[in-house]
Amino acid sequence: MKQTWLYTYLGKTCGPASSAEIAKLVLEGKLEPDSTVQSSVDQLWKKISTIKEITDIYHQRETITLSDEDTARQFQTFLKINPDGKDSSPIFYNINWKTLFFLNMITGNLTTVVWFYRQWEYLKNHRKDYQTYRRVSFWFFNYDIFCAIERHPEFMRIRRAPYNSAHLAILEALLIVSPSTGFGIGWIEWLLYAIVYVGIGYTIIPVQKYINECNQALGRS
Repeated sequence: MKQTWLYTYLGKTCGPASSAEIAKLVLEGKLEPDSTVQSSVDQLWKKISTIKEITDIYHQRETITLSDEDTARQFQTFLKINPDGKDSSPIFYNINWKTLFFLNMITGNLTTVVWFYRQWEYLKNHRKDYQTYRRVSFWFFNYDIFCAIERHPEFMRIRRAPYNSAHLAILEALLIVSPSTGFGIGWIEWLLYAIVYVGIGYTIIPVQKYINECNQALGRS
């Protein structure tokens, strides 16, 4: 029989709850480590801080640095979707960065559009708090995607992102706008288009490399 727990919250006895659920309540601040829970096995009330199978869970999860409220909400959503931490599927759209670069070159950067859609689709399906209103602005949409990847709590456990979300979004916006100026003076215009052609596809490469490396380190590739 799997052990479950009863606990008291706002003066009411609640449960039964699994060890992972009790650990989540501690992380959310609804229970304290000194709060007591009743075991379904021996019916004894024990302090949470003395129950190793619970403390092991919330101590492991507390090692993630939550740098701001947005990251904190991401992490809480991750806990709700994946309370036991057993999901082994890749985080975000995971494609080898070399393959991505090659596909961009042969498709005229159309793969970049697919790439942004697949990342947005992942966020929509995995983050209940993800705000889609930013789609009305190309710059904010790109920035939002770059930022969500940069600040993902699981990735932050591995290492800091090797790029700046705002810088990449601004660069990509400038690359897209620049050809519309249309100098119309022959080779200079062709050179400009060539730079844009390579540049737009290249902006997502450091982001994809970061996704690949983090997924591999997490055993999700």
